[in-house]
Formats: sequence, C-alpha cells, structure tokens
Amino acid sequence: QAIAKLHPTMIDSNDVNDLQLEDVADYSADYATKDFPEGDDNLHNQDNLGSGKVHYRRNRIMALLRANKWFLLLVGILLGVLIIVVSVAGGGSKKSSSSKAPAATERAPVTQPPIVVDPATLDEVVLDELLVKLLAIYEDNDMPNDAVKDDSTGTTPQKLAYWWLASDKTWDSLSTKDLTQRYALATFYYATNYKENAMIGEGDDGFAPWTDAYLWLSEEHTCEWKGIECAGNKEVTKIKLEENGLTGSLPIELSLVGKSIVELDLTSNFIHMQHSMYDVFETFVNLEIFFMDDNFLQTFNNGLPWQFRKLTSLIKVRLSYNLLEGDLTKANEVFKAWKNLEHLEIESNYFEGDMPPAIVEMTNLVYLYMRRNDMTINLDFLKAGTLVNLFAVWLDNNKISGQIPTEIGTIGTLASLSITNSTTLGGPIPTEMGNLSELRRVWLFMNKLTGKIPAEMENLSELEVFEVYGNNLSGSMPQGICDNVRGSGYDRLALTSDCKAKVQCSLNCCTDCF
Repeated sequence: QAIAKLHPTMIDSNDVNDLQLEDVADYSADYATKDFPEGDDNLHNQDNLGSGKVHYRRNRIMALLRANKWFLLLVGILLGVLIIVVSVAGGGSKKSSSSKAPAATERAPVTQPPIVVDPATLDEVVLDELLVKLLAIYEDNDMPNDAVKDDSTGTTPQKLAYWWLASDKTWDSLSTKDLTQRYALATFYYATNYKENAMIGEGDDGFAPWTDAYLWLSEEHTCEWKGIECAGNKEVTKIKLEENGLTGSLPIELSLVGKSIVELDLTSNFIHMQHSMYDVFETFVNLEIFFMDDNFLQTFNNGLPWQFRKLTSLIKVRLSYNLLEGDLTKANEVFKAWKNLEHLEIESNYFEGDMPPAIVEMTNLVYLYMRRNDMTINLDFLKAGTLVNLFAVWLDNNKISGQIPTEIGTIGTLASLSITNSTTLGGPIPTEMGNLSELRRVWLFMNKLTGKIPAEMENLSELEVFEVYGNNLSGSMPQGICDNVRGSGYDRLALTSDCKAKVQCSLNCCTDCF
C-alpha cells in the first residue's frame, strides 16, 4: 500500500498500540462534559490495545479479507442464492416498482474512468465563446489561465473540464455563478480522478478511478453530484468525498467556490499537496470543518502550510497521517488564525518542537490529539489556565519533559488524558488530579513516573480506564480506584499497573499486572 510504504508512522502489524484505537470517532458528536462523546474510546483503543479510525487501517482490513477469503466467498454465494430466491418470490407481486427511483443508499457505486470529450468533435464557435467566458472568470479572480488557454500545457484537467462544458448544449444559458461552479467542480473531478501524483501512479495499490462518481459530469445540477451539498441558493457549501479514491492534487480552480465552502472532508484518499499547491485554500475563509487526514499532504520544515492562515473560521481540523514535518512552533501564526478551534487532530506526522503558544491560547479547544510525532513538549503549557474547555488531551509517543503540573487539577472538563511512551516524563502523579470529577479514562503507562498513586484518585467516581504500568510507582493501588473502574460497567474497562513487583493490587482489582 502506497501510504504504508512512504509513512513509517502508519500502523503496522507490530504496533500493538494501534490495534485498538478504533474506539474514538467523536468528531460528529456534540461536545459534552457529562456524557462521553460517541467513540472517544474508539480512537484511543487503537492506542492502548489502540489510534485509529477505520479509514486509517485499510491495510488491516485487507489482511483480514485475504485471510478469510474462502469463508467470505462461501457467504457471498449463499447471499446470492438468497437474493435470487427473494427476487423470484417477489416477482408475482402486482405492485409496480417502476413509479419511484431507488433511494441513493440502495444504488451501487458508479466507478468508471473519467469522462473525456474529444475537442475535435466540438463546434469551434462554441469553444471560442466558452473560452472567452472562462478567461473572464480567471481574470475576475486574479488567477493564471495558462492551464486552460495555453496549448503548450498539454491536456490538463482545466482543458478537460472546458471541453466537457462545451459539449453541454445548455452551458450558455447558465448564470456566471452556475457556470463558475460547474467548471470549478469539473476541474476538481479531472484533477483528482485517476490522476497520478508524486506519491501514487499506475501500478500502485489504490490508483484507480474514483470509487463513486455518481452523477458527476451529468446534466444534473452540481448540487446533485455525489458528495456535494448546497445551500438554498444552490451554492456549494460542502464537499464530502472521504474514502473515494481521489488521487492527483487539488486544483487552484477549486478556490473559485472556496468562499461558500463550510465543510471539506477528503479523509483517506491519495491526494498529494506541497508548496504553492496550497494556494487553493486562500479563499476558504468560511471553512469550519476541515478533514484531510490520511492523505499525502506534505510540508518541509515549517510544520503547516502558511496558506492555512486564511482558514480563520475553522472549528474542527483533522490532518493526521500525512507527511507534514518541521518545528510546529513555526506554524504559530497559522494557529493564531484558528481562534475558534474546538477540535485539533494532527497525529502521526513528523512534527518537532514544543507546543505552539497559540494553541495554549485556544480557549474553545475541546479535543487535542497530537500523538506519534517527534515533538519535545513541556507540560507547563497546562499551567496557563487558558485551556478551560479541554475534554481530551492525547500526547503519546512524543518527548514529554518535566512533570505533570498540579494545575491540571483545575481543568474541570477533562475526561480523557493520554500521555504514554515517554522516557522523559517523570515525577509524581499530582494529587490534584483527584479534583477532576469528569475524568473517566487515563493512560499514563510506559513513562518514568515515581511515588505513590494518590489516594485522592479515589474521588474519581466516573473512572473507567486507569493504566499506569511501566513506571517507577510504588505502594498500593487505592481500593477506591479499583471499585470505581470495576463498577463502571464500561465494556473496555482497564486497570493496569506494575503489580507483579512494585505496586500492590488487591484481589480482583487490577485487570492486568506487569
């Protein structure tokens, strides 16, 4: 798989921590303080028996399919027979099924090579008239037009979109807004559909036409195309094409509709971006939800693309499992622009440096996921007292310096804390953590923590997971912690410590001893 080859921090069969993180799909849930959002544990169970959402682990799924191929074949045959029997049985019904089209959820995906129109079949007058209109759009938006105008550029996505539009006899009846939207999305289609890039091409696993191109480049309004959602005025507001086999790169023409976009979800595709390619985002000033995790987004040394400073309306960001690298503090100006951010997920990249100061100033921040980078993070950022809405903080597999500050006890909304696998995190577990009445899940294993497990932790009546093995802790596991975890009713409850040697656990207390 192309991603796994290029990205050594992706999941592999030896990474036991990635086998369970499947539990935390909290992105679509409303943020809550009392009730754990759906899936926070899903993401984390890939960390501790697990990180990962399903789309991060296509290689795991394929392995399971291959391992059980004969069983699945048999199941498929039986299902096929059953379908035929049901169809024959239903054939005698007098009810007509032709009056209503099948629901979109019942249709099969439309997978086919990109539609290509031969310009030799088009009317030259039509081509000239349409080109004049397109060049005016480029000029009005101060964009270079070489890709559509200059013959020396070859067959570009822009030319393919131009020729396709010219083949539509109704194009000249479109308003400038509709023509612009249709051209921008058509260019996007050609630029990311079965299009090679620096990371994937012919012969690579995953290089294929879009998984589903339902109604794309049809006579239907663009708002009806697969993955496109529009406002009442038929302006596109959302592009949601996650796990759809997109390749190539995002074309600058997508910026023609950028101002109206509030959600862009291109999760788990094969899109490659670097350098000036990110200019496309400069018009996305109203973008609130930005998901491009598990792609080939690439930076060199600066952490995040400077063009992301234009994304001033962001609320949720997922950019994990990409090729972003460099000192993240160099992206501080980008984070300053994200003042409304509630969800930040930038795991499994190649970031270095300390926690950017602008993140510490994000008073609305609820979820902070930064695991599996190469950062050197001083936990003193938790002393600032500005992150008053934090619900989940995951910093595993970074270089964590210093100690867990006592001020952590003032973050009353904190429900999930994970700081594991850091040989530089020492000192005691603060007694003030016992003040965190909402705390439910704590992962602090494989560090250098010392001292005793605080009796104050018995106050955490909602505790479901408490994993502290692989440290230098001593003394006894407080019985109240045992009672709270064991009595939580959570189906993935866990209580682990070094109870084979350093920590004493009463009978039926710890779920695992190390």
